[in-house]
Amino acid sequence: MGKSVFLWAERLRNMDSLLGFKSCACAAPLESGLANDALVLAFQTPSQRDQFHLYGNKGIVFIDGIHNVQKYDIMCVTCAESLGSWYTTIFMICDESIEKYLGLPVAWMMASYRTEETIACFLRKHNPFTISWPFMSDRDLAQINAIVLRYPESEVWLCWWHVLHALQQHFVTSKHELL
Repeated sequence: MGKSVFLWAERLRNMDSLLGFKSCACAAPLESGLANDALVLAFQTPSQRDQFHLYGNKGIVFIDGIHNVQKYDIMCVTCAESLGSWYTTIFMICDESIEKYLGLPVAWMMASYRTEETIACFLRKHNPFTISWPFMSDRDLAQINAIVLRYPESEVWLCWWHVLHALQQHFVTSKHELL
């Protein structure tokens, strides 16, 4: 991992925006469930924290994972091994008081793994308070399991586009006659 990631984490810490940082060279914290070679950088600006507390108690929480968006693998400078691609997780809120139901990003996590344990660690760091409003996920089982574990009072909704996409992949309508 490059020196720039360490500098970025330090800059976020100085701005009171760092939710968590784990280098691939450091052992995972006890009971975190993270892999020892995991790289995790989670952040939320003070403005995003304020917006979360202002709007986040009455709307929908969106969690979305993005992967394979960069061309290059992450290289660990400590062990000179490839960590693969970054996985980016975005935490957004939306309610009727935000203009035209637009989503408002309130936290980010970049990690070398997209596991339930990594997502759960992000959720613990993001908000220590109880959330009882619905979460919307893109049908990612790691996200769903982590949400259910961390916020058992919440409902988990699936993104309509992902539901329709799954139906299209698993049902071949051309093999059935129209009624």
